Amino acid sequence: MPRSPPTAIVELVSHQTTATTERGVDPGLSSLAPAPATPIPVASFEGLRHGANGPITNLFTPPDVQVAVGPDHVFEMVNLLGRVSTKGGSAIQTFTLGTFFGAASTDFVSDPKVRYDVRSGRWFASLTDVTASSILLVVSRSTDPTGLWNQFSFAASAGSCADQPLLGMSDDKVVLSANDFTSCTTAPVFLGAEYWVINKADLLAGGSGRFMQFGPTLGLTSVQPVSSLSSTTTQYLVTAGTGPSSTLTVFAVTGVPPGPVTVTPLALPIRATAIPPSAPQAGTSKVLDTADARVEDAMWESNRLWLTMNDACTPTSDSSVRSCVRLIEVDTANATVVQDFDLGIAGQYAFYPAVRTDGDGRLFAGFGYSSSGDFPGFMIAVRLPNDPPNQIRAPQVVRAGTAPERTMANATAAGARTSGFRMVRGNTVKQGAFHRSPERLPCAAVRARRRRAIAAAARSRSG
Repeated sequence: MPRSPPTAIVELVSHQTTATTERGVDPGLSSLAPAPATPIPVASFEGLRHGANGPITNLFTPPDVQVAVGPDHVFEMVNLLGRVSTKGGSAIQTFTLGTFFGAASTDFVSDPKVRYDVRSGRWFASLTDVTASSILLVVSRSTDPTGLWNQFSFAASAGSCADQPLLGMSDDKVVLSANDFTSCTTAPVFLGAEYWVINKADLLAGGSGRFMQFGPTLGLTSVQPVSSLSSTTTQYLVTAGTGPSSTLTVFAVTGVPPGPVTVTPLALPIRATAIPPSAPQAGTSKVLDTADARVEDAMWESNRLWLTMNDACTPTSDSSVRSCVRLIEVDTANATVVQDFDLGIAGQYAFYPAVRTDGDGRLFAGFGYSSSGDFPGFMIAVRLPNDPPNQIRAPQVVRAGTAPERTMANATAAGARTSGFRMVRGNTVKQGAFHRSPERLPCAAVRARRRRAIAAAARSRSG
């Protein structure tokens, strides 16, 4: 079961500097431009943490930390709590997610997502309801997340478990995606990826939420709906499977239910992905499970689609294969991959990244890191619009870890899993500002079983 960690929410701005001072980082980057644009924390406050939520008890693993930022509010979700705060860090509301999403009190719910949609000025959030075999979706009725919300439910096919649902949107549609299993608890058998294309106007108006359902498709896994940051009526989805893979598949979805919906897949060649090794951490022999090569995050703006995932690489000035951050840029107007590179750090392991651009076209990549000499912490690297292709500037530590992760971990390579690092684009009021909330706790062992189930299904198809 998931457990909530201490988290911090930090607002960042990018500041141009001329030298790299972070120890051990400059010589070890696999791709590095010479003058870093350093992210500067300008404000921070503690997020949700166990024992600091008044009468609400929350101790679940993994926490699946999510954070979204609107004009006046910060909205954080973990398994299984939500909190709305001011941008100064004053908590306005703290609540259980089951109540917020309208789930039955006895239902097993998990895997929250929350987004602020600049195009509509509304908040969107999703949650899987394992007991009801469905994905719950809620949409705010205004820019104020403390006000009223519209509630919707989308059933998974044939009573299956819709695991780790993903959420994305464009001007006229919202897409939910999930990996379907026969069970999310015991002996899971992978059924394939499934996704729902939903009429966005219906959701905003509190209507019926007309939709079209696709899948589950056994040959398809972990399809990531893209967050569209500029105006478009084409919703993109991306997948590179679970790795290794030399193909990135981009789906372009046009049309709105109940009218015709067209899904056009495009297979693009990329450098072969690789399953990264587990990451050691200071203070313990227990390792972090970073063996996850799925697309972790994806965004689109003005015909540029950026995505990021875990990868394995040997950083410059290093002789060991380590977990690295993979960054890929696709030109959707010309259907080509224009950048494809790894960010690796000599002597350290980088994992579970997120990516966003700001109003000035700068790319921010946030990710976790650790090593035998570092507790799990959080870094951000910046790429400027005119930097040479396949390069990013030296990452900077934004939040250093203070202790090792031991929860539900072991001393083998199948240890704890850290995930859920997410970064949300600054709102239109403050361009260039970002908020992040790192997660440093592992996934429950059942998720490892689901990954094995996906691998078993792939072997069965290829055999």
